[in-house]
Amino acid sequence: MIDAVYILAGGDARRFGSDKNIYLVDGYESLNRIVNILKYLNIKNIFLSVKDEFKCNFYKSILLDIDKCIYDNKKIKCPGPGRALATIFDHATKYGFKKIIILPGDMPWITWRAIKRLSASIPGPGWAAVPLHGNGYVEALFQAHKAPYTDKLIKICKIRKKLRSTDAIRFALGGHALIGSGYIDSFNFIYSHINEKIDVYTRLSKNSLGNKILFIKNINKNNICEILYNQLYIYKKYNIIHLYNHVLKDIKILCKK
Repeated sequence: MIDAVYILAGGDARRFGSDKNIYLVDGYESLNRIVNILKYLNIKNIFLSVKDEFKCNFYKSILLDIDKCIYDNKKIKCPGPGRALATIFDHATKYGFKKIIILPGDMPWITWRAIKRLSASIPGPGWAAVPLHGNGYVEALFQAHKAPYTDKLIKICKIRKKLRSTDAIRFALGGHALIGSGYIDSFNFIYSHINEKIDVYTRLSKNSLGNKILFIKNINKNNICEILYNQLYIYKKYNIIHLYNHVLKDIKILCKK
C-alpha cells in the first residue's frame, strides 16, 4: 500500500529552455504521463512539490486530476531538491502517511511496475529504497520511504550549507536499500530524464541497468560520523561510486576532529 506520491516539480529547467514538466511527451505533458500511471495504481494522494502557490495554480490549470500541492519550507536555507525532500518528510509525518514514493516530474517514461517494485523493496520501518544502476550511480530522485522518516536533513543543511537528494537515502533512520535498476524494470529508457529537448526524442538513459541488491543498515542512527564511516567502507567494497564520492566529501565536512 502506497499512501502518497510526491512529484518533484520545482526545478527551473535552465538547460531545457522552457517548463519541461508540461512539455509534450508522446502526446501528453510530462507530468500528466506520470499522474496517469499513478491513477492506474489507484493512488489517492498525489502531491506536486513546487516552490510557490503561483506555480501550483499554473500546473493545476493545465494538468489532469491534480489539486494538491506542497511548497518548499523557506526556513530550510539549503535550496534545491534537498529542501523539497525535507519538506515532503515533514508533510508525510504530519498527515500520517506510512509509505511514500518520490518521483521527479521530468522522468515521463516511468512505469507502474517500477513504482510497485521499488515500493515493495523497502525492508522495514524507517528504511528507504532507491534504484542502483550498473555503473555505480543511483537514480537519486526516484525514492521510496517507509515511516518514520529521517529528521537529519535540517541538521545537515546547517552544517554543510547544502543538501543533496541522496541525503534522504543515506540518512534514512533504519537504513537504505539499493536495488538493481534491472530488477525494478527491464528497460533502462524508463529512467531517462528530459533535461534537454533532444531527450524527448532519443529517450536515452546515461546509466546501464544494475543487478546488485544491497541492504545497508544504519549501525547507530544517532551518530552521523559512525554512519558515514560504515557507508564509506560498504560503498567502496561494492563500487557504489555515486554515494562513495558523496560520503567522502561529507566526512571531511561533518566529521572534523
